[in-house]
Formats: sequence, structure tokens, C-alpha cells
Amino acid sequence: MKKLIAGSLVCAGLVVGMSQGAAANDVVAREDSLSVGHPIINLDGRAAVTLDRRDATYVCGQEATFTVAIKEKKGGPLATSGAVRWRLDNYGAHVFANGTADLAKANPFTVKGTLPYPGFLRLVVQDEKGKQLRAYSAAYEPEKIRTGVPKPADFDSFWDNAMARLEKEVPLDPQIEPVPELSKNGITVCRVSFATFGGRVYGALSYPTDSTKGPYPLSINCPGAGPGYLLKNVGSSRSQIRLVMSVHGFPLPMDDAARKAAYEAQEAKYRAIHGPNSARAYPVGGLTVSREAAHYFPIILGINRAVNWAAGRPDVDKRRITYSGASQGGGFGLYLAALNKNITRAYIGVPALADVMGCKADGRQSGWPRILEFETQKDPARLAKIEKNAPYLDGAYFAERITIPVRLSVGYADESCAPHAVLAAYNAIPSKDKKLYHGIGGVHSSPNAPMAVVNRWLAYEE
Repeated sequence: MKKLIAGSLVCAGLVVGMSQGAAANDVVAREDSLSVGHPIINLDGRAAVTLDRRDATYVCGQEATFTVAIKEKKGGPLATSGAVRWRLDNYGAHVFANGTADLAKANPFTVKGTLPYPGFLRLVVQDEKGKQLRAYSAAYEPEKIRTGVPKPADFDSFWDNAMARLEKEVPLDPQIEPVPELSKNGITVCRVSFATFGGRVYGALSYPTDSTKGPYPLSINCPGAGPGYLLKNVGSSRSQIRLVMSVHGFPLPMDDAARKAAYEAQEAKYRAIHGPNSARAYPVGGLTVSREAAHYFPIILGINRAVNWAAGRPDVDKRRITYSGASQGGGFGLYLAALNKNITRAYIGVPALADVMGCKADGRQSGWPRILEFETQKDPARLAKIEKNAPYLDGAYFAERITIPVRLSVGYADESCAPHAVLAAYNAIPSKDKKLYHGIGGVHSSPNAPMAVVNRWLAYEE
């Protein structure tokens, strides 16, 4: 229901229709953007949105007022003609109101609405052709947000038994290969790999060649979604040891051509197992078979023991073993901060792989990789297997085991790792030293956190 009052569009917070909202955008483009850390929606800078509360936080049922200003072009004056479309939804399938704003009558204009349950009320603004100009959201009692489905009763025993079984059944078999062309200026760079169920995990290790000046802090990282790092781009430092681990079943390539070939071969393997899918194959790989067949299952376990190996090096300062990663790397931060006993601090940026069944609650957007939303095969038996197995990879359930100091970031306009998915994980963390940095209006590629502060915190400088 909507009405025009004094040039402002006022919307009652009632469910008036159903729509997939952001899911209607091209899936491949969305996933490709995520892989390189770009905004999911290519915003052109014409639309600016603000809320009537600076902290963007409301009590359920309280009215929020969005003020929208539309420019003629990026950096230009406000538009005096034309129209834009707008929609209020629950960051998912529940559309509360929608309409069109005549810019000749009011610019800026306001849209008002509310959310009756904990979550995020999202305003989406599009041009007349349907191109998204901006998304913005208000948080409603975010501290009460939980996962879309309950945690499996045997979740903790499943992972505890898996870690124990790996150590019992599969020797670590660390393989360390120095890379002479990258080892210079007092730093040694190595390819590394370690055995896990069904294969190996791969990564790179860099460390100061002069061990007499140690021990050195150990920094651990996993990449965002997509084909992963090139070996030559993993970074190095003369003041710390760095362990960068891939989430794929192939060594870190040196050049783009080798990375593309290895990645496409892995994708083809999962396509052959599962058939067509709208998005990347590896994040959902194996979920139609079993928990143990999931692509991430042996990778999580293998990287966990790789961290244990690195932490045991004599040149590592055991008091300063930190993790930092964002998006998919943020999801792995939830995994490792929960499972690994050596990590002392973790920064978890806009984490993916949390609240992966979120769409089961109020139709809201699931956390990446949005397994059910991107599923194109609607066979009930297939979907039932995914719904049964996917929760065992939900970072929000791992979060319940995190007791070390952690910092998380969230983007309130993140179209990939939706804010409610991040909050579901953050709220589950029992650590007495945790903090959430809010990117109010921030998209997936926004900083969403004061990174200079975070980096000093990771360096134990504050």
C-alpha cells in the first residue's frame, strides 16, 4: 500500500507481493564480480540514500525513513525530470511495497517502511529500464538474527570425529618446495602441500630467511571465491611468516593460463557429477552425494592441519598466530577460528558460507553460495540431499566454537554475503572479545571496516 504525501512516497510495511529481488540479476555476472572482489551490482554513482537514524538500527515495527537523491549523472546536479523505481523488501523474497518516484515532483524523495521481525529492510532503487542504481538497508534488532534452519544435532561430533579420523588414517606428508625465482631480499618463498582425505591441499609459505631474528608472527589467509591466487601474488614480508592456502585441489599456478586450465578442469569434474547449475560448481560440489563428498570437507580439514604444521615451526611466535580473510576467505576464517587451537586472533571480513539455508527463514537471501537459490534442478530428492548436507558447512554453526578475539565486518548493502547472514554468524560467537564493524550502505567490495585499525590489531599493536 502506498500514497503520495507532500512529495514523499510513504509505504506501509505490509507484504504485498513476492519477488526474488536481487536474485533476478544475471547469476554468472554476479559470481564473476564476487570472484574479483567487485560490487555485485555495478553502481553508477547517481543515487545516494540515507536513513533517519545514523546507526541504521531500529526496533521491530519502528518506521524507518529512507531519503533518496538522484543525480542526472555521476557527479552532476540533481535530476529534475524522469522517474525511478523503488522496492522495499526483507533482503529477499518478501516485498513489502514498491512504486515509482517522479523526479520532477520530488527529488530528493523519501520512502518509509518497517520490518516486523529481526532482519534487514532493504530499499532497492532502479532506473526506468530496471538497472539497479542503489541498494540500502536498515537493521531491525540485528542482535536477534539467527540462522534460517537449526544446527544439526551431530554437527560438533561430526567435525570432531572427522579431525580425529584424518590424523589417524592419513599421514600429514608435508611437501615443501622452495621457489628460487620468488625467493629474494631476505625472504624464502615455497610451494607447500599437505595430505587430506582423497588428495591434498595446496598453498604457499613465505618466511624471513634469517631465522635468528625470530620468532616471527604467523599470518594465515585463504582467498575469496573463484580460481584463487597466483603463486607470484601471495605476498611476503621480512617481519612475519605468511601461509596462504588455496581452497582448490590443485597447486597454486604461476600464471593465468595454468590457473584457468586447472580451475576449469575442477569445475568440469563437478559439472559431470551434478549436471547444470546457475553458479560456480565447486562451492556446491559433492553436496548432492554426502557431507564427506562435499568439495570443502577435505579442504577445511587439510588447511586446519596445515595451520597446525606451520604453527609448530621453531621460527613462529606462538603468541601471534593470526588469520585474515574476506568473503570466501571470511567463511574459512569462521571454520579455522573454530577448529584450530593455534590461531590467536582472526579478522573475518564479510564472510561467505554462513546462514547457507537462510532462504528457509522468511524467504530472506541465503549466505553465499546461495545453494538453493542458484539450484536449477528441482528434483525433490536432489534438493533434500542438499538441504541435509549443506548445514554441515555453515560457518554460523562453526562460529559457536569461537572463543579467541575476533573482528568481523558486514556490508548493509552487500548483495552477495547478505548482512543478516553475517549477523547470524556474529551473534553465535561466544568470544568475550569480539567486535562487528558496520558498513552502513557498504557493498561487498567496500572496506566496511577501518582496515588500518584492524591491521594494527592483527599486529598486536593495540
